[in-house]
Amino acid sequence: MRSIAAYIVLFIILMNASVLWKKRFAFVAPVALVCIILFQYTLGLFFGLSVAFYAVFALSFVCLIQLIVHIARFGWGDIRKYLLNYGLLAFLLSIVIILALSRGRVCYITDEYSHWGTVVKNMLYFDRFGSIAQSSAVYKTYPPAGSLLPYFFARFYPQFNESSMYHGALLLTFTLMLPAFSTIEKGERGRFLLLFGLMFFLPIVFFPYAYSTLYVDVQMALVFGSLLVLYFSGGQLALSRDKWIIIGLYSGFLALLKPFGIGLALIAFLLYLLFKVFSRNTQSVSKSSSRSRISSSIAAIGIFLFCVVSWQINLAICGAKSLFMFHFSDSSGMISQMVHLSAEQLSTIQRFIMRHCAFIENGAVPFSVLTWILTLLGLGMLALQMSPNREEANSKPRISYVWILIAGYIVYAACLLVAYLFIFTQAEANYLASFDRYVFTYLLGAFVFIFWQFAKQSDQRSLRVLFISLFVLIYLAVTPFLKFMSPGYSQEARAELGQMSSVSKTLDPAKDSVGMVSTDGVKTRAFSYLVAPVKSGFFWNAADTGDSVDRWAKKVESSCTYLYIDSTTSDFSAAYGKLFPDGIEDMTLYRVAKRNGSVILQKVGD
Repeated sequence: MRSIAAYIVLFIILMNASVLWKKRFAFVAPVALVCIILFQYTLGLFFGLSVAFYAVFALSFVCLIQLIVHIARFGWGDIRKYLLNYGLLAFLLSIVIILALSRGRVCYITDEYSHWGTVVKNMLYFDRFGSIAQSSAVYKTYPPAGSLLPYFFARFYPQFNESSMYHGALLLTFTLMLPAFSTIEKGERGRFLLLFGLMFFLPIVFFPYAYSTLYVDVQMALVFGSLLVLYFSGGQLALSRDKWIIIGLYSGFLALLKPFGIGLALIAFLLYLLFKVFSRNTQSVSKSSSRSRISSSIAAIGIFLFCVVSWQINLAICGAKSLFMFHFSDSSGMISQMVHLSAEQLSTIQRFIMRHCAFIENGAVPFSVLTWILTLLGLGMLALQMSPNREEANSKPRISYVWILIAGYIVYAACLLVAYLFIFTQAEANYLASFDRYVFTYLLGAFVFIFWQFAKQSDQRSLRVLFISLFVLIYLAVTPFLKFMSPGYSQEARAELGQMSSVSKTLDPAKDSVGMVSTDGVKTRAFSYLVAPVKSGFFWNAADTGDSVDRWAKKVESSCTYLYIDSTTSDFSAAYGKLFPDGIEDMTLYRVAKRNGSVILQKVGD
């Protein structure tokens, strides 16, 4: 299987990074993988994605030579010390799980059709990011970090392979969870199995589709949680240069995962500032350490700004409008709009508040967002009480971390509400579009931080048993097992749509666009993805025959160069049949042409 080759290429780089950095694989692997993605992004920005793809190959070859030379000079000591541990075992076990979960997977959710799957197909065809004008992706302004590993795996195949994308997405998800395993020492098999189970199931509690879609919400939450761990970590990393460089890498990566990733990165930093203000840490810092921290902090800020600014410049060059735009009813500005809220906006605020109390019935027991916040508070107190940190004896009790997380959520929720009021369309604000996904991104990140505190300690057995029991009970109560275990998202399940994908083989993405007529509204969601990178956008419900023949013909002519007839009705045939000189057939492609000055639709031959 070609995906195995992709794993090997990446694995060599991760191993070499661990040996050269002289830190455990579980700690180094996510940082190194983020660096690989940012490396791809930078080269893809300036030279094209093919250059980035082969550059990763070249990097892997250099890393392999370095490993061989290192072993020849220093023996196997560093390999055994930094690689042969439970972190590597967790990584290899994750790959086995990914191979099982990704087998035969296909896109099946609306946003996968409109962006996450479509953008990878465009990247493969145009060798550029999905922000270019020729791209058929709907959300051209979305940054590409979450699509680069799916692209890397898909690039190994001569023809587009859907399941390969899931290898890349899941590899990033599992690798971001590895740092917890850096705390496990030799012989702690039971603790390893326990921690692996807890970390594997944690994302599913909040996102049942965590391991079955290309969405980046889980990855954003894991990076956000990792930032919290870095900001609040003690010990050797507390004042080290490494810490701030990694913070810069993670913050920039978060900004390139999704537009509001910038806000999450800034909120993580804000929480760190709050902690510094309310703690009374009196740890002394030498002048050399202070200079090192300042220089590494400047480098971290530079990395973050490069990621944010470079993508905005790319959008400007491509002519794509940034998502960071406020929609006001007049020119009075944001402050005036916030003071003089409309009735619809006041209603949105009310729905936003009530939504926090509304129960979500995914599993056997319904939970609300407010319930999750209280659970975070309770488990957070328990986890932090289990492991008093002697290295921070001069600080306030670390239970303050939990209250800072709650304060951070209030800030995050306020920003989300502002987005619903001034950035989202009124229709999206009316039903609080993707509310659960946005809220759970923060909450999952906060729980990742709490679990990190739990993973670091193993001395208070009774509290640990209580912690685990509470989590397992919550997991069993709220997780929708049927959704997670559903095998329905395979190639076989979508076989009936196979005819649509063959349409793109006839058309030229550089000059053609295609419309669709169907009685099934669900199929239109998949059509734009299946025909990508050919642009689509004209969708007509066959039951709608309100337009005259001439008016409908003008709409078709102005919208597309080809029209795909998926399914029609007898009324549709009676209303527009004269435009089809070859007759109307379902599941057939027609070319938009002219005859004697009139629009006709000619059947495309087999």
